[in-house]
Amino acid sequence: MKPLVLKISGINSFIEEQEINFHHLTELGLFGIFGPTGSGKSTILDAITLSLYGEIPRSGKDLSGIINSHCDRGYVYYEFELGSKGEKKRYFVYRNFKKEKGGATRTQEVKLCDITDMENPIVLEEKVNAVNNKIIEIIGLKGNDFTRSVVLPQGNFSEFLQLSGRDKRDMLERIFALQEYGTHLSIKIRNYKRKLLERYNFIEGKLKVYEGITQESYGRLKEEKVLIESHFKEITEKFKQIDEKFHLNKELYGLTKEYQEYSYRDKELKGQEDEIKLKKREYDLAERAKNIQPYIQQKNKLEAQFAKVDKNYSESIKRLEDIEKRLNKITPLYNEAKEKNQKHIPKLLIEKSKMKEGVRKLEKLEKLQANYLNLEKDREKITIEILDVKDDINKEKEQELELLEKIKIAKNKVRGLQVSPMYRKNLYEGRELEQEYKNAQHQVKELTINMEKQLETLRPLRIEKKEIDREIEQLIISKDLLNKELLKVEEEIKSIEGRSMAAILAKDLSEGESCPVCGSIHHPQKATFQDDGEIKRLEDLRDKKRQELEEKEALLEDKHKTLQEKINLIGIKEGLIKEWQNNLKNLKVSLEEKETNYVNRLKDLNVEIIEEELKDLERKDKDLEILQNSIEKLEEEKEKLQGKISKNQENLYKKENQLVRIRENIVGVNNQIIEIKDEIKKVCGEKNPRQEIENIESTVKAIENKYKELKKDFEEYSEGKINLEKDQRGLKATLDQLEKDRIDNSKLLKEMIFENKFDSIQGVEEAFRTLEERENLINQIKGFEEEKIKISENLKRLEKGMAGRSISEEKWNEIQREREETSKNLESKKQELIEKNTQVRDVKKKLEELTKTLEEKKIIDHQRGLLDELESLFKGNTFVEFISKGQLRYIAREASQELKKITRGRYGLELDTAGNFIIRDDFNGGVRRGTQTLSGGETFLTSLALALALSSHIQLKGKAPLEFFFLDEGFGTLDRDLLEIVINSLEKLHSERLSVGLISHVEELKQRIPRKLIIQPAEPGVRGTAIKLENS
Repeated sequence: MKPLVLKISGINSFIEEQEINFHHLTELGLFGIFGPTGSGKSTILDAITLSLYGEIPRSGKDLSGIINSHCDRGYVYYEFELGSKGEKKRYFVYRNFKKEKGGATRTQEVKLCDITDMENPIVLEEKVNAVNNKIIEIIGLKGNDFTRSVVLPQGNFSEFLQLSGRDKRDMLERIFALQEYGTHLSIKIRNYKRKLLERYNFIEGKLKVYEGITQESYGRLKEEKVLIESHFKEITEKFKQIDEKFHLNKELYGLTKEYQEYSYRDKELKGQEDEIKLKKREYDLAERAKNIQPYIQQKNKLEAQFAKVDKNYSESIKRLEDIEKRLNKITPLYNEAKEKNQKHIPKLLIEKSKMKEGVRKLEKLEKLQANYLNLEKDREKITIEILDVKDDINKEKEQELELLEKIKIAKNKVRGLQVSPMYRKNLYEGRELEQEYKNAQHQVKELTINMEKQLETLRPLRIEKKEIDREIEQLIISKDLLNKELLKVEEEIKSIEGRSMAAILAKDLSEGESCPVCGSIHHPQKATFQDDGEIKRLEDLRDKKRQELEEKEALLEDKHKTLQEKINLIGIKEGLIKEWQNNLKNLKVSLEEKETNYVNRLKDLNVEIIEEELKDLERKDKDLEILQNSIEKLEEEKEKLQGKISKNQENLYKKENQLVRIRENIVGVNNQIIEIKDEIKKVCGEKNPRQEIENIESTVKAIENKYKELKKDFEEYSEGKINLEKDQRGLKATLDQLEKDRIDNSKLLKEMIFENKFDSIQGVEEAFRTLEERENLINQIKGFEEEKIKISENLKRLEKGMAGRSISEEKWNEIQREREETSKNLESKKQELIEKNTQVRDVKKKLEELTKTLEEKKIIDHQRGLLDELESLFKGNTFVEFISKGQLRYIAREASQELKKITRGRYGLELDTAGNFIIRDDFNGGVRRGTQTLSGGETFLTSLALALALSSHIQLKGKAPLEFFFLDEGFGTLDRDLLEIVINSLEKLHSERLSVGLISHVEELKQRIPRKLIIQPAEPGVRGTAIKLENS
């Protein structure tokens, strides 16, 4: 982690925002923060811890009093960088705090953002707990680890030196990222075991599916398949023969059937010949009648037209007589109405004009009267509203008095619930002591159980080791015996080979290869062994002995490996047991100390059960918070009520003024009403102007309507008479022309009947057929002739094709049945063969799956056994303790070297068997003693050496590389020479990636530091703490 920017405002002695740019401050590596005691130096470290973890080392999560007394709010903003080159990430964390009534402090706003990409920042978390957990995840350290190893504030400097037991182990686990070997690995083992068990149960269930699946059942299915294939082949051959017979008879049957059908149809046609002759005559008469039909139609049309026109002419004569009568009756009435319309209506319109003036004045009067009524209603409404507002004001004042009384009572209760911070702090410390005591009890119990379990697992391992030792001894004896037998066989072979050297030379000699004795390349008579069978027997025996020897050596090697694994495992377990025994002894001593501290603290607090006191305190805090919230709500309610009273009083004043104006308007409107009434009487007298206008308009309308109605009738009748007279002349001319046309048509019709050989019109009409009927007749005649020819030709064709042969219906049905039955048998056997093939494939596939499943089950059984052993080994974080203890020894050696330099070779730092730090005094014969016996100055030097060594390792091995280190304690107790040694050590510690910051008021230290931040104390009434960057 590399700090970039820190902003503080409203926290402790800081009032105005102060910003620290760490880029400039840390660029030289070593830097200092200097200022008088109480100026606010330590607040800078508090602000870093507060921004990251939401707590301050000196007060924990209780943030009461951190906000400056001149501020209502305070905030911290911390920007930092994390990661190695190429993988750096940038973050900022912001926390805003609000001072509550009663002195408590509440986090109002919190935000954690990833600003690696400044243009697209990512909000990671915005809730207190979520931000706290995310910071631990990102940095890899909890708040306590951070203040023990990175930012060392006042009072916490020697805390890591004094840590023991589980607290130290947990811290080292996080610092060295050993979670993956401890808790995380145990979880992984459990999860993997669970998955293996699930898979194992699944396989067990799967194996039940394969019950009855065996090689024997697979063999039986294959035999059944061969038998079915044989039957299928036989039925296929039989079907081929039947099918061939079917197709030969199918064609003959078709021809026979067709010949029978044509013969039957030929007989039918011979029976229809007379009917066709009649149709031919009917068609001939229809063709002649069609020539006469237009003249008949023309005759009928002319007669219909003549009758129609004659009827219309008679009717028009009657209508003309009727119109002349009506016109004679309406003419005098029309003349009378015309006279009234021209003379009487103008007089009525003059009277109407006077009445309209009266209506206008009447409308004005009605508006004034309506206005008067509305004003009266407004007066009544405003009067009621004024009374309601006065009533509301009285009620609200009563509520205000009640709220003031409630606020007073609540504030008295708050004073009764408040608890002193010192008592609260003592209670929390007492609970921590109680928890430490219980944790120590649990550790003793857990370690005892684990040790007993390891002893139980050790006994069978030792028995297995002895058994393997015995097997190895037997194998060595067996191997030695084989070596002796092999040596004896080889000696016998050499003895025989010495006696037959020529045979040995000839043994490997091939044709064309030079003889080493005579040089010839041809070997017609090669020398042979006298005891050839004996040598072969001995060589076979030698090969067998060698193979047995190799198998014994391989088995012996496996046994040695197994033995070594058991020895290693026994060694680890014995080492763990021995270490646990030492730890158990130390834990019991520590348990007694914790019990004493806990009992003493109970006496100091004068309580029996701390937890009950804390619960009571929590109840009081909750009640206090509820009361404070209640007071806030009551205050808000009071302010709202006072606002409502003020608003209602203002509203009352407005309404009273409004009532005065309404009363004045009522008087003015009433005077206007009296004046208008007098004016209406002068114009209209006692008449109602509206009613009089309606009467006049009704009379005028009646006269006009009567005149219009009579005028319309007069004009219609006059015009109707003229039109009828004209129509009569036209109808008479049409009748004359139609009579002439009728005579001409009758003459032509008689000539056509005679020419076409008909006797009368009736005969023509009987012979006449429509075009559709004529076409139907000719089609029937042609169809008959064509079908007759077609049947004749087909009968000749079929007789030729059959060549005197035929087949009966019964015979053909028998052939079809035989073919169909054979086809069904063939299809049935085919389906049976398909099903059997499917069964064979399925069983084969299941056999393969069964083999794989059994193999997988065997592998899982083996894996589960290994995991059980691993789980036993990692149980209780013993492996993590083992690794972290090794790391701690390494840190202790480095710290010891640093401490020797600082103390001029006097002190060294070591670990006891329980893993706790002890001091070795080399000026006093190497005497070792506990760190709790050190003086204040010695504790500072020892803690500094340990912090320097620890910081170096965090930089190298932590979850994220650290790039700064703060010290805030102890420099005032060092003499000049010792201070020089400490500063030299710090200068060596810093590097390009690690900056070291010191917080002090020592002047000599200030002169040695190249870059420093000067803290200027707050000036009461002027400003808060201020900062300034200086260079030497």
